[in-house]
Amino acid sequence: MKTLVAIIVAIAATAVALVGAATIWFFMVWDQASLRYRLTYKIDVNGEVHAGSGVIELTSEDTSNLPLPGVGFSSSAKGEAVVVYLGDGRYLFSLLNNASNLPFKPFVAYYKGNKTPVDVTRALRADKPSIELTSDQMPMLVTFANIDDPASVREVDPDDFAASFGPGVELESVMLEITDEPVTVGRVQGVLSWLQDPDVMENPGWSKLPLKSRRAIGKLLSHFPDLKG
Repeated sequence: MKTLVAIIVAIAATAVALVGAATIWFFMVWDQASLRYRLTYKIDVNGEVHAGSGVIELTSEDTSNLPLPGVGFSSSAKGEAVVVYLGDGRYLFSLLNNASNLPFKPFVAYYKGNKTPVDVTRALRADKPSIELTSDQMPMLVTFANIDDPASVREVDPDDFAASFGPGVELESVMLEITDEPVTVGRVQGVLSWLQDPDVMENPGWSKLPLKSRRAIGKLLSHFPDLKG
């Protein structure tokens, strides 16, 4: 009996050791790094500057060394669209359409001394640089003709704010800075209360919205509220 118990214990110990070794190996070949960045918009509204900002978290992963199909480099984002109030019930939303790789393009110089996106992520997090974005580097911008109507979404041309918001409104600057500040939460839902309305966000209501509305709404948040309670 004692011999049987000893064998069982030995097998269990071996299994635990193998699992531990496999876990260590897995994390050695699966490389990842995260950073947070703040986007700050300044908009001139008839001589008065309106500003809004938000912090988004980006995570880069390198699974190219894993012996599995579909491996390689990938990135994901956590956060929400940046919201800027322009007065008179008008809002600008900077979507998350390219949030998972937004810092890489303006900071392309960092690739010269780093091999992978994960290396670049670590370097940016350490240096915490900042830069003003050009219009081609910005996320997609939208507004709602009626903030209470999800079907009224309109894309905003960063080079022609007047077309969406009227004469005297123009984009002054968009700054991107790497930061350690916490991720922004709650601002989008504070403005768009219908994001928590099942009649809007679930079928059949959701499928009745225009495709452009569904695409824009899908990029307002990285994680949507649970409407089932």
